[in-house]
Amino acid sequence: MAITCNVQRPGVGQVEFLLDELDLAASWDVLLLQEVFALGLEEARQLGVVDGGTAACSLRGHQLVVGPTGVAVVVHRRWAGSIRAVFGAPAATGVFFEADRQSAGYMAISVHLPTSWATQEEYAAGLDQVAGVCSRVADFAGEPQVCIGGDWNTQLAGEPSFRTELLEPFARERSLAMRATAEWTSRWRHPRS
Repeated sequence: MAITCNVQRPGVGQVEFLLDELDLAASWDVLLLQEVFALGLEEARQLGVVDGGTAACSLRGHQLVVGPTGVAVVVHRRWAGSIRAVFGAPAATGVFFEADRQSAGYMAISVHLPTSWATQEEYAAGLDQVAGVCSRVADFAGEPQVCIGGDWNTQLAGEPSFRTELLEPFARERSLAMRATAEWTSRWRHPRS
């Protein structure tokens, strides 16, 4: 089971607390997080840079893989030793792992697309980055199962926008089902208001 959540910039300590709580309350395999923390040079050195600014470390035995913009995948400790590849872009972080020898493996992708004040071009560029990470599934034999989730920063219901007009064909081309989850709950104010 995968859980996705925009955690709005906690530090490593808060992520460890979240993992402790999840271990007590739920059965999970992959945790897809957005806005974990923006890695500075010092944090990246402490975690260990994997590829292109993507860093990885062990937290409570689970494997945390986080990109430079705070898009992260946490693989449960039961599968942490089976990670075979890590992929990153500013808008997406992907982790490929093999849970057992009978399967073709699993690709978990966490996404955080530009916020509401971004332009159509910026949103499209973010989708292109996600597409690049998704395309890495072809690097592996067989047909790995793909779990993709995140903060797409759009409303799926209601009036169409350039975001939904870009997102719908993106999902259709990849046979992805789009499902809205929680309502907007932040009290944070738009920077231009």
